[in-house]
Amino acid sequence: ELRAELLDKEMVDLLSDANTHSVEIGVQSTNAETLKAINRTLDKRKFARGIKLLNRKDIFYELQLIDALPGHTYDIIKQALDWLFTLHPKRLFIFRLRLIPGIQLRKDADVLGIKYNSAPSYLVTRTKTMSYGELRRVGKLYEAIRFIYREGSFHDTLYMLKNGLKINFSD
Repeated sequence: ELRAELLDKEMVDLLSDANTHSVEIGVQSTNAETLKAINRTLDKRKFARGIKLLNRKDIFYELQLIDALPGHTYDIIKQALDWLFTLHPKRLFIFRLRLIPGIQLRKDADVLGIKYNSAPSYLVTRTKTMSYGELRRVGKLYEAIRFIYREGSFHDTLYMLKNGLKINFSD
């Protein structure tokens, strides 16, 4: 897994020269407060530059968001999707947050107001800022995104619709 803001021309050239087939890029969130809560950073300018370099080399990659992180709301996830789609990602995916034993978020779940299944699959069921209903709505976004990438021709249509109707990608 790479962090796209760390990608530079030299790194992308190395990936290309090595005939890299696939790169996973864990974005997790684009929300500053959420990133701070999970001890992550994101320089959007550097991130966008790294993604452009990957696109120029035609290296396949997947951007990965996580749904129920601290501070996330349905609208924050939609905003993240709208921004990430402007980068023309090869693939975009929303992961369900799972609080598996041993991770820090699970240890902090009570303080952070995160409710989750205590048995496998350990899925988060709600947070201080996301109800069960909102998580279900995010699940519908996840299904729509899977459809877009499964039906390759619809990917291009999505950009035409967005521009022609002047709507957000997430809508």
